[in-house]
Amino acid sequence: MTALTEYQRLEGTGIWHASADEQRRDVALSLGEATLTITTFQGAPLSHWSLPAIHRINPGETPPMYAPGGDSPEVLEVTDDDMVAALERVRKSVARRQPKPGRVRWSLIAAAVLITLLAGYIWLPKALIRQASAVAPDAVRQTISAELLAEITRFAGQPCHSPHGDTALAALRERLVPDWPGDLLVLPSGTRPSLSLPNGTIVLNHDLVEDYDTPDVVAGHILAEVAHMSEIDPLYDLLRQMGAIEAARVMVSGQVKPTAITARTEEMMLTTTPRPAPAFLVSFFRVARVSATPFARALDPSGETTLSLIEADPFDLGTPAPLLSDTDWIALQTICGG
Repeated sequence: MTALTEYQRLEGTGIWHASADEQRRDVALSLGEATLTITTFQGAPLSHWSLPAIHRINPGETPPMYAPGGDSPEVLEVTDDDMVAALERVRKSVARRQPKPGRVRWSLIAAAVLITLLAGYIWLPKALIRQASAVAPDAVRQTISAELLAEITRFAGQPCHSPHGDTALAALRERLVPDWPGDLLVLPSGTRPSLSLPNGTIVLNHDLVEDYDTPDVVAGHILAEVAHMSEIDPLYDLLRQMGAIEAARVMVSGQVKPTAITARTEEMMLTTTPRPAPAFLVSFFRVARVSATPFARALDPSGETTLSLIEADPFDLGTPAPLLSDTDWIALQTICGG
């Protein structure tokens, strides 16, 4: 039933326009269960309108004017207060029963997201984290990396720059990993020698260039970070530490909660980059044509814990080709103004 009960057989009058070019006619109106019938006063039928299709074409104006929907040229002016009230109530009743595509769509999206979050949090946290890191666009990685770097600089200072130092750092990157998409940054201090950001940027402690006579050690840390990122996506590693809720937040909004960034940064500054298996790590030294022994000795001067890396060194007689010129190495060592 479309019409309201009290209006099932309401009758009234109106002015009907068959089209814009035809003369107006005074007509009799009969509101039925599902239709509005328009007739002459003698009872001759002129038109039948489906109630669900009727719409008002001049909301808020007087007299109310209605059309039967679609491309029909017909227009009906209604001056009878009871008939106007009936048509308005019927239209509102019909509108409430109509499906709301937008609302349904967003309800379905919200429900799907909620189910995904619930399933990910309870049953599939690893899969959710893996999916979030896999589908995150570059813009999201850049944003999260910038937020992490801003927190890191609170502990370790702003990245160091100098014209010659930046040139030397670019030369070292070109020598070691020319195809790597991330940048190299040197910070003036810090509690760990190096770390990686989700966009591939490698952050280096200035001690790596200040405390050693050759660039072999800082080169080793760069290669170790690249090897680690090749093995484990740094965004996945980050979200794994933060948990499934933050992973879901990244999927939905592309953002991470600021407090989670702060907490994770504090954890990062107190840990070191996990070292890949020696055989895997050595393969990066081999491709870059860098000796692994200086890096291994910097990690453990005794060589006891890094013996497998030393023994697998593809260039045990030393790095076969210079990493930097003496001038560039000095420029890099003084990039922080030291």
